[in-house]
Amino acid sequence: MATGAAKPENDLNARSLTAIYARAAARYHKTFPEKLANLFITRGGDQIYVAPEAAAFLTENIAGVRDMVAQKAAFMREQGWGAMATEFSAVAEDGAETRISHLMLPEGGAAGFVSRAHPAEMNEAGVFDHEMGHFIVEGGYGEDINLAECAADAFAALRHIQRFGGETDMAAHAARVRADNIILYPAQTHYTSAVFEKIAALQDAGEINIAALPLKETAALAAKIARAAALDGAALERVRAAYAPVRAALAEEPPDPVRAVKELVRVLHENSSDADICRAGRLFLDSPKIKSFIADAGLADDPAFRIGARAAEEGRAAKAKLPEGLTP
Repeated sequence: MATGAAKPENDLNARSLTAIYARAAARYHKTFPEKLANLFITRGGDQIYVAPEAAAFLTENIAGVRDMVAQKAAFMREQGWGAMATEFSAVAEDGAETRISHLMLPEGGAAGFVSRAHPAEMNEAGVFDHEMGHFIVEGGYGEDINLAECAADAFAALRHIQRFGGETDMAAHAARVRADNIILYPAQTHYTSAVFEKIAALQDAGEINIAALPLKETAALAAKIARAAALDGAALERVRAAYAPVRAALAEEPPDPVRAVKELVRVLHENSSDADICRAGRLFLDSPKIKSFIADAGLADDPAFRIGARAAEEGRAAKAKLPEGLTP
C-alpha cells in the first residue's frame, strides 16, 4: 500500500492533543480564511483556539459565550454526541451580530476511526479533523446530511494518513463502524463506508500521494470522494429497511444474535445485486468480533448461512464507482 512521506504524530497523548488541535486550527484558518474567519474551538469546556477575527467579540461578550457553550454542551450530552460543529449568529450587547463557527470537542471517549489496537488519541484526532471537515470541505455543511458526513469523513481519513501514515487499520475499521450505524441502530445519515473503501483503493493504486497533499488539495479530494460516495435519501432508506429483520432479532427479549446473523446473510443473498446493501452486510461480516461469533456458534456449517456468505463474497467487487479523474 502506497503511503507517501507522512510524518506520523507518534507522540500523541491526552495532554498533547490540545496543542495539536491549536496548531492545526491555526493552519486550517490560514489556509481557509474565508471559511474559518470566526472559528472558535472548545475542548471539554476549555477554550483552545479563537480566530483573530472573533477574539474581540468573544472577549467582550464572555458571559454570554460561556452560557452558550454550557447550553450546547448540555444538548450534546442529551443527544449522546461526542462532538459538534455548528454555525450560529451571536448578538453583542450593542446589537451587533457576528457569525461564529463553533467546534465543541470531547475530552476522551471518541471512537470510530481506528481499533483499540491503536492509541485512543488517534480517534480523538480523527474526530477533530472530521468536525473541521464540516466547515472546510465543499458540501460539508448543508441540508444533504449524508453528503456532509461523507465530506467530513473523507477529510478526516485523508488527514489521518497525513498525520499517522497509511499503515493503521483506519480504512477497514472505520468502514465497518459506519456500516454498523445503518445495520444495528440505524443511523443512516452516517452510513459513509464507501468513503473509506475509496480512500483505501486510492492508497493501493499509489497514483495520488495522499500524505504529501497540501491542505487545499486535500479538501478538494475529500469533496470529490464525498460526492461519489454519498447516497440519496431513497438509497439510505432502502439499506436501512433491508436490515430491519436483523434489528428485530436483536430487539427480542432476550436478544437472538444467531438469528440476527442468519437474517443478515439472508438479506445479502436476496439483495446480491445491490452494491449499497451488500457493502454494509459484508463489512459487518468482516468484523473480527463477528467472525469469532460465527465460528463459536457453528454457523459456518449452516447451508443457508453459506449461501448468504457466498453472496457477500460476490458482492465484495460491487463497489461504487470512483469519482471521475481518480483511480483505479
